[in-house]
Amino acid sequence: MATTGTLVSAELDAFFDDSSQALFSSTRRLAALNSAIHASWPQVKRLKRDSSITLDNDTFEYSASATPELEEGFLVPAYVTPWSTTTEPKTPIFSGVRQVLNNVTWTIVVAPWVAQQWNTKTLHLDYHSRVAAITALTDSIELPFAYLANYARYWLVASAAMKEPKFDVDVFKEMLPEWRNAYQAALLSAATRDSYTRMPIGDNFTANLQDAEIVGEPDSVRL
Repeated sequence: MATTGTLVSAELDAFFDDSSQALFSSTRRLAALNSAIHASWPQVKRLKRDSSITLDNDTFEYSASATPELEEGFLVPAYVTPWSTTTEPKTPIFSGVRQVLNNVTWTIVVAPWVAQQWNTKTLHLDYHSRVAAITALTDSIELPFAYLANYARYWLVASAAMKEPKFDVDVFKEMLPEWRNAYQAALLSAATRDSYTRMPIGDNFTANLQDAEIVGEPDSVRL
């Protein structure tokens, strides 16, 4: 699915007969592509994992290195490496982990039994991130070519309306709805389809070490 800004720019050259970039400069093309990238969120997401938190049996609040989007935060479940062997699949934790929004960052709060059960183990947190913007047309973009090309055409012509009468937008007016429909259809076809849900928010856990344990998760048994 990945393409480059160079390939999209070549398509714009051919479509607008603008190989000299007299109509749309490389700077404008780069701006159009980054606008397309930003507009792809939240339909298109990248699943990432933060592994910066090491659990401690006396610590119940942590700050992760990752900075997921504020409207979503981290996802469930959280994961830890099993005690028996590091080669086993990571163990999912479906309860006992919360996130709290602290101004512009998410703080992770764990129940006492989680901190004690998995003391010294790394907590792995999944989250979604945006497709990265590009700094040059030669950069790679993890989005469909059809989406990027049609969005760029739409954006460039719509923005060129500000330059009339130097640019005759009327020639392209009837094409704008078609390009909009085309880029929206391409975006929908590439949309992220998953069953991930956001981690519960708020509700700090009590520090009482006698909290009822989750069935199947005794903190006194380590394999």
